[in-house]
Amino acid sequence: MKQTNWMPVLTEKGGPAYKQLEQALLQAVSDGELSPGDRLPSVRKLAAALGIHTETVSRALAQAEAKGAVRSVRGSGVYVTEGAKGASLLKPYAAGSGIVELGSLSPAILDLAALQGSLQQAALGTDLQSLFGYVPDKGFGENLSAKEILRRLGCHAESDEILYACGGQNAIVATMLSAFKPGDRIGADPYIYPGIRSVAAMLGLELVCIGGQGPEMTEEELETAVRCGIRGLYVTPDLQNPTTHVMSQHCMDRIAALAEKEDILVLEDDIFGLAQTNRPASIADRCPNHTVFIASLSKIVSPGLRLAYVKCPQSLKSRLSETLHNIQGSVVPASLAVMEDIVREGKLDSMIAQYRSRTWVRNLYVEQYLKGCEIRGDLFDPLRWCVLPFAADGMELERRALARGVRINCAERFYIGSGQPASAFRLCPVTPTKESDLKESLLRLSSLLEELRWEAW
Repeated sequence: MKQTNWMPVLTEKGGPAYKQLEQALLQAVSDGELSPGDRLPSVRKLAAALGIHTETVSRALAQAEAKGAVRSVRGSGVYVTEGAKGASLLKPYAAGSGIVELGSLSPAILDLAALQGSLQQAALGTDLQSLFGYVPDKGFGENLSAKEILRRLGCHAESDEILYACGGQNAIVATMLSAFKPGDRIGADPYIYPGIRSVAAMLGLELVCIGGQGPEMTEEELETAVRCGIRGLYVTPDLQNPTTHVMSQHCMDRIAALAEKEDILVLEDDIFGLAQTNRPASIADRCPNHTVFIASLSKIVSPGLRLAYVKCPQSLKSRLSETLHNIQGSVVPASLAVMEDIVREGKLDSMIAQYRSRTWVRNLYVEQYLKGCEIRGDLFDPLRWCVLPFAADGMELERRALARGVRINCAERFYIGSGQPASAFRLCPVTPTKESDLKESLLRLSSLLEELRWEAW
């Protein structure tokens, strides 16, 4: 981290000072003038140099923090976040870069043979024009795979209730565009997938941190968020990214009841649920009139299919369908045909079993080499949340790991709270192509953590 001398220029005709300061800060981050980890001048210093009140500066910084550009650390200062430029910072390093990717979740353990067989079968079963052309006017008809995928995830829907998106991120963008307006507040966990923060900032939505005292949102914390004026709630009950917490049914009931009582829209994002067993009823099944359920196939089946299934309240369906069409046009019929073959021919269970088996093997290495951490999540989870037993600067940990050829993502990348983030990092053992690379990178990481432990003592 370094202290910066950054100082914007405000003009009399440029509008409210707090808005000018906020926009100047966001622009400086976008242009690279300010980098992740940079500490801004103090509130008093900015106020004195710009000739404005300290409350004006604080308001501008609060707005920038709500958009994920900076974070305030009590007693230390205001810092540019690692996620300030959005989710692009979490894209994986390219093959041949010399960096072992443990930060980005891009599974290398998928059943490509099953996908190849289903693609070949789809090509044999119909003409290529139908597979790679536009969707016919009659739509997708009776899509059994979509219904089956949603059923397995605890979300029951008929074919005419299902919308299709080119991946989960498209579905999230379209939902936020359809259901909210600039300035609306969306509640979320203290640690959140950076792509959500990026979308919220792009659409002018404010993320409100809910919780922090425990692993999931309490009734009191939810009620406090309602008093703060939230209009929506983003949750990942199946496996919270990055903390790996699985939401209790009691909490799901609590959220469903609150959504109905306060007329709040829940965005239930299911990313990893297919790989889990004994799935409970979704929040969407508990309060269908106040929940948009998004089921993505990218992390369990294949990111290349660019396919996600969406079930939403009937009151939102027409608007969301139109928004999806404006954003993406249509999903590729070939992707739907591949999934139909996978489900119809009974391949899905074997694909999931292989995914779980390969994930289990890789997680054994994680627990073998990183014994000095509290490793949250279980052996079948594609990501792990590693909590350090000593205080550490997450961004410095990332930099030192990268210097050893290992990419990890620290807690600061995901944090939207106002206090100090945990000394923790997210690890994705399913990403390296070779198990030998995984083991070597874990050895390097273990050595680094031992160094940091001695330094902390």
